[in-house]
Amino acid sequence: MHKNIRSLLTFLLGWPLSIVALFFLVKSFVSHLSQIHQSLRTVNIAFVLLALLCFAGYYLLRSFIWYTLLNYKNHSLDLRESLFQWSYAQIKRYIPGNIWGIVGVSVHFSRKKVPKSDLAASFLTESELVLLSSLFLALFSLPLLSRLVALPPFVQPLVVVLVLMGTILYFCSRLISRKMSFAHKITRYFLPQLPFTQIMSVWFLMTAAFFLYGLGTFLSATAIVYIDPNLLWEFIGYFVLSLLIGFLSFITPTGLGVREGIITLGLATLVPQSLAAFIALAARGVLIVAEILTLGVLYFAHKIRSGPLNQLSAWIRRHPHQTLLLLFYTAFVLYFSWISVLRYTNYYTGRFDLGNMEQTVWNSLHGHIFEFTNPNGTTIVSRLAFHADFFLALLVPVYALWQDPRNLLILQVMLTGAGVFFVYQLAEKITRHKNIALILSVLFLLNPSLDRSVIFDFHAVTIATTFLLGAFYFLSEKKYSWFGFFAVLAATTKEEIWAIVALFGIYMFFWHHKRVWGSAVFIVGAALFYYLIWHAIPQAAGSQHFALSYYSNTQSTDSPTSLIGSFVFSPLSTFNLLVDPARLMYLNALFMPLGYLSIFSPFFLIFAGPDLAVNLLSTKAELYQIYYQYTAAITPFIFISSIYGLSYIKKHFPKIPEIVFLIYLTVSGIFSAYLLGPLPGAKSPNLDMITKPMQDKTAVDKVLSAILPQYSVSTSNSLGSHVARRKFLFTMPYGWNDADYIIFYMNETNAYPSLADHKKQAEALLHDPRYVKYFDDGVVIAFRKKSITAPTGI
Repeated sequence: MHKNIRSLLTFLLGWPLSIVALFFLVKSFVSHLSQIHQSLRTVNIAFVLLALLCFAGYYLLRSFIWYTLLNYKNHSLDLRESLFQWSYAQIKRYIPGNIWGIVGVSVHFSRKKVPKSDLAASFLTESELVLLSSLFLALFSLPLLSRLVALPPFVQPLVVVLVLMGTILYFCSRLISRKMSFAHKITRYFLPQLPFTQIMSVWFLMTAAFFLYGLGTFLSATAIVYIDPNLLWEFIGYFVLSLLIGFLSFITPTGLGVREGIITLGLATLVPQSLAAFIALAARGVLIVAEILTLGVLYFAHKIRSGPLNQLSAWIRRHPHQTLLLLFYTAFVLYFSWISVLRYTNYYTGRFDLGNMEQTVWNSLHGHIFEFTNPNGTTIVSRLAFHADFFLALLVPVYALWQDPRNLLILQVMLTGAGVFFVYQLAEKITRHKNIALILSVLFLLNPSLDRSVIFDFHAVTIATTFLLGAFYFLSEKKYSWFGFFAVLAATTKEEIWAIVALFGIYMFFWHHKRVWGSAVFIVGAALFYYLIWHAIPQAAGSQHFALSYYSNTQSTDSPTSLIGSFVFSPLSTFNLLVDPARLMYLNALFMPLGYLSIFSPFFLIFAGPDLAVNLLSTKAELYQIYYQYTAAITPFIFISSIYGLSYIKKHFPKIPEIVFLIYLTVSGIFSAYLLGPLPGAKSPNLDMITKPMQDKTAVDKVLSAILPQYSVSTSNSLGSHVARRKFLFTMPYGWNDADYIIFYMNETNAYPSLADHKKQAEALLHDPRYVKYFDDGVVIAFRKKSITAPTGI
């Protein structure tokens, strides 16, 4: 009898209620169909797709958290089935009354023999995690809330302290209840009796889920109206707060109306209230679509029992850390590829250096191997006259597939970010802790110097970060063939890397006892470094290496030998240079992101010595800053020395729990990313390509795209990277009397020569019988030789 009643209730709470839920879901769409249709005309589809991905990630994480909580209760459920069942049960939230979502989950998992007591405990833990993680993220919305409501000055710090203290006490609830027996009798009913690491893990997952929800909502809103990305964290926190308040609304379906009202109130600080209300509804629509799509994917993943899918599911269960690592790497590639392309399309890249690099690759593809136009003249020269970055020639096969500078920019992001896999392997091997290895890997992707260098145009040496990590990893594994492969790749990115290769040889000789191979690597590395710096580059340039001028204010620059001698035999002046405050700040920026752990294993910083010396002893300020590519050969060894430094601490202080290292690294890395990094929400984010797009982009694109590659062009630095696919490219004022095309951009910032000189030259060309002006809108002024047929489409 009881069994029949239970079966009947299970049926009634199954498909019929799901149909009712879908009815309310569809009704919410239809009632606003006209507004949705109107907005689709101007919506940014790319942002909508990214929002869908974020919301899908939100639902997947929420379902995975439920699976994890049941696992902690010793219920070994099938991962795919568990994810699907949770997602399917959540559809019932659209019936008025949030309680139906809870009922749906209870019914579905009761079928899997999960006891009611375990379900109730998991529901309670999940609800507490929702509250804590959403309140934590909501802290970022305090500046926005203070603009909406006049809060006394003490309220914000008080709220921060209360939320953080409450979270910490929640993490330690099991420990507290064990130490205090009377507390255990009270807390065991409403606090999770889970180990610290387990509860912190699920809190982290819940926080990540809500972050994705907030980011998805932000992207949905940005798809309709521009929102300053500097406000990203404020609105992510605010959107999460709106979700929390909607979650606490048990009367409305999924908080419908409550959440949208709160979102409308916040967005009304930026846009008219009617538009803010529509954006709130549109964001809900994107969320619903993402939930349906996620449910569909999980349904097929649940039903299809193919071999590859089973293998993938099994691999994810066995390798959760590597799975997260792949997700973080994917996010890194997507974001920085997007930002790099935006920099290019909005003319934040230049002839220096993206144009130089692409022209070298383009010329190599078209038979002029490793050649480009002299940036300081009008002749074709070997790239070796400036740098021995032969890696540019190796890029020709990849570049041939898509002859566009964006190819190089995306490739740079992918290859540089791939260093994270070597960081993970090294950290796991040396520390023997997967959690620490994962945190160090995430900090690699968040490292301010890495992030800033990867979006600063294109430089072959930027990719050396990954190659040097690979070389050291395979050297530590005693896989010398692979070591040689990565070491040579690294050395082809810039001439001084050969000095690091020579140091690898010494390491092999003494620490690996490979006398022959160590000697050979040292001799080859040292000989090639000497040959390139002392002979090959000066011969190609017709003078000493141009970078010697960076030391001219303090030392002799007759030759590299005299330069080194002057530093060695003037120790006091050299020391005074090294302790300069700007250089000390540079060192702090390098070592702070990993909590200065390198000091516990400084030996491995020897490999960074050549580049550290080049940067610290220079009089050119750019070299001792983290905003450019000059840290590329230093970053790998800061991570390597930090990993060994961490291992040293663990060896000598074995009683320090793993969680202490995880918290210390996380705080150091995130604080450094905020203080020094380029990401949205940082103190000085690199977002001009979004917040200050080029206003004259359409006109400039039209003029430059019409110039065929067989013609030479003289233009400003900011336009140079867009016309680099040709044999001859001149940077103003070079080529004003020789180029087939001369393009003036009259809104150039930091123009060289000055804009007044540009205007004078443009006026002079009007009287030059060789040239004719064919475009002038007051911003772009374009001349061509009369002997050249006028370009089409202008």
